[in-house]
Amino acid sequence: MLLQNVSGIAVASEYNGKIVSSGSTWFSPDFQSQSWYRQALQSDSKVIYLNRLSENETIPKSSFSICMPVRRDGRSVGVIIFDVHSRLITNCFGSKNMNGVMRTLIINGDDTILFANCRDLSSESIQTLVSWFSGRADSGNFCSLTLDGEDYLALSRQFSLYSDWKNITFAPKNALQGSYRRYFQTAILCILAAIVIMLTFSLFISSRLSQSFRELTAYIGRIDLAAPSAGTICPAASTTSDIRDIYAKLSRMTYKISNQLDTITKLEEHKRILEIEALRTQVNPHLIYNTLNAIHTLAELNGIQSIRNMSASLIRLLMYSTADRNKFVPLSRELEHVQDYMEIMQNKFVNQIDLYLEIEDCARECMTLKLCLQPLVENSIKHGFSDIPGQYVLIKAYESDGDILVKVSDNGKGILPDALHSLLDDTTDDGTHLGIKNLDKRIRLTFGNTFGLKIVSTPEVQTTVMIRIPKLSKEDTCHV
Repeated sequence: MLLQNVSGIAVASEYNGKIVSSGSTWFSPDFQSQSWYRQALQSDSKVIYLNRLSENETIPKSSFSICMPVRRDGRSVGVIIFDVHSRLITNCFGSKNMNGVMRTLIINGDDTILFANCRDLSSESIQTLVSWFSGRADSGNFCSLTLDGEDYLALSRQFSLYSDWKNITFAPKNALQGSYRRYFQTAILCILAAIVIMLTFSLFISSRLSQSFRELTAYIGRIDLAAPSAGTICPAASTTSDIRDIYAKLSRMTYKISNQLDTITKLEEHKRILEIEALRTQVNPHLIYNTLNAIHTLAELNGIQSIRNMSASLIRLLMYSTADRNKFVPLSRELEHVQDYMEIMQNKFVNQIDLYLEIEDCARECMTLKLCLQPLVENSIKHGFSDIPGQYVLIKAYESDGDILVKVSDNGKGILPDALHSLLDDTTDDGTHLGIKNLDKRIRLTFGNTFGLKIVSTPEVQTTVMIRIPKLSKEDTCHV
């Protein structure tokens, strides 16, 4: 590319006084006596401009020369001369920049014009331009001048690191403003086009989302908690993944709420039945106490010890069940209640039912729910025993992993595996074993799901109901 802009090359030797040239460059035989040669040979610069006159028409008028002195052992031994086409400077600084309106001047340290492509300006205007930048810093100078009646913007900078040449670039202000105006208009058009595209895309996305939300709203409006599957619809294929997730979560929530409503309805119905039964069997407690006291006194006067003991046990049992309204009682108090209950039940069977207690001291004063053991003993007697000798109920209580474990065992008929599986299942309600189910619910609601009942049974051998409760003192129950 560089060689295409070089019209000729010459090498002049100081030793033999000869000059060898190639291309269109030409030098006279007496070049050593000419001032340009002596100037180039003695110059301290690495590259200098040759301001020599053409002595042969074969040297193009559109070229200028650059000279590089050749030194050996500290002394000049010759020079190399390049004739360069002016189009190289024009292409770099003028004709291809800003649609060809840029102009350039190259001056040396003596303000001599080495190159100019501004023949449309007068000599006075060019000299004004050179004079303004003369003596100023090598680069970064900017000015606005009026040349030949037209406003120009000009900028100067150092042409090369190897010389004191300075490049002055300038152009008409109107041309620059017009170019920048076109650039600004193009930028505005691009911004407007981008805004239109973004708005169109936003409207498209908004329309898609609006459609999805309309479908979602319609789905919510069709939800029927009594029949959650009736309002179920499948989202459209174009629905986003987020909206699909909302559909799925709403469906799960609908079924969950529906199941909870079913459970609440069943509980309310069960509560209503219990309230009706309670009202049906309601008797004035004072009448019962007075009657039992009369029976107790009559049995004592007539010396009937069995009736006296049974009536005394029944009085204590009723007072414990109705008069004492505390939610929590010591385990020892609960065991006394069980003993009173067993005193009454002994009269039902010909053969004695033995009651054994194995209670650790640490568990005896532990607080437990009131009426938690009597339903289990009652269940053993009601469903497990027949009138045969050797029947017993064993109650153990001890500390296990920081909790209190109470076991109620009997050697009755036992429970078949199928019946054992459904015994504590809330989803089945056959009207039996309500006492055990209610007790399990009371413990879990009071202490949490980690506590409650567990039943192990071997038919015709043994049945054990295990109650796990936290180890609580009387003071601890104030916070439960």
